[in-house]
Amino acid sequence: YIFTHRDFTRGTLGLAWVGAREVASGGICEKHKSYMERDETVPKSLNTGIVTTVNYGKAVPVRVSQLTFTHEVGHNFGSPHDQGTECAPFGTEKENAQD
Repeated sequence: YIFTHRDFTRGTLGLAWVGAREVASGGICEKHKSYMERDETVPKSLNTGIVTTVNYGKAVPVRVSQLTFTHEVGHNFGSPHDQGTECAPFGTEKENAQD
């Protein structure tokens, strides 16, 4: 994982490859592979992620960075974003790491 102080567009705090059995690439168990990029073979690891410490020009609180990291690692393990309130213990959205 990489932590950066780059301000991504549209409020993005992190990005990660999502693990899934249905696709051949990405996720925590992904091994290093070679890919063609601009007529050149390049090595890539699709089990990675990135988290930023700045959003809309302001520093992100440490707790938000910690939650973002947890959220992105969840993607590496195959967790998608939760929809609705089914997974929320108190019936409201935004109560767990994958919201």
